[in-house]
Amino acid sequence: MDTVTDGPQLVIFDLDGTLTDSAQGIVSSFRYALGEIGAADAFRKAEIVLDVRAASRLTAERDALSRESARWFDAAILAKAEQISQSPTLGRTRRVRNLARLFRADRASIAAAIADRARERGEWERAARFYLDALGSDAAVPELWLRLGDSLKAAGKSLEAEFAYRKTMALRGAPGQS
Repeated sequence: MDTVTDGPQLVIFDLDGTLTDSAQGIVSSFRYALGEIGAADAFRKAEIVLDVRAASRLTAERDALSRESARWFDAAILAKAEQISQSPTLGRTRRVRNLARLFRADRASIAAAIADRARERGEWERAARFYLDALGSDAAVPELWLRLGDSLKAAGKSLEAEFAYRKTMALRGAPGQS
């Protein structure tokens, strides 16, 4: 014979937070229990200690993520700059290169204009990103390499800035470049 009960058939206690965020319920239960035995003040002191520990853990996590983000930014900038500095048009005829340069010129000038505006506002990382886009269309413009170097230097990326400055000097020293 089956009997039907009015209460729940299954109760799940998820105290580790894998199914739901049970922290509020656990804290409320502790507060109630400690209040019933007259020890509510002890719980408030413990909460303050826990809050300080949580804040310090969050600060450490934020700092670690910031360092990781900076490493990724450094790697992306250097990889893109190295990619741009290698001529992708080796072996093409002059006519094909000039035609390709004509179609890419508009995109490069737009990217350079966006980069210039970002640089004027002090948005160094954004400026560097768009200078790289402009250089992707025409890597033989020493002024863009110089502006990239200035933006990277202002962003605190001295190694990457040095790479851009060296490229600027190499292009300015090349025959036919001013």
